[in-house]
Amino acid sequence: SLTFNQQVFNINMDWSILCPFKVVVLNMKAAPDRITLILTRPTWILARDPHPEARRIGETIEKRIVAALREGAGL
Repeated sequence: SLTFNQQVFNINMDWSILCPFKVVVLNMKAAPDRITLILTRPTWILARDPHPEARRIGETIEKRIVAALREGAGL
C-alpha cells in the first residue's frame, strides 16, 4: 500500500486542512495485469466541511492523487 504525502492547505490564518490519504492496490495471481484500487475520496471526506473552500480543496487533492496513480500505471 502507498501513503501519499501530507499536504496542508491554508485558507485563512485560523483554518487549515491536513490531508493524509492512503490507497491500497490489490491484484490476483490469476490476473496479474488487473489491479483494484481502494481509496477514500477527498471530495467525500470534505463534502460536509462547513468552510466555503473545502469542496474546492477536496477536488484539488483528489485530482492530484488520481493523476499520480494514472502516471504510475502508465495511463
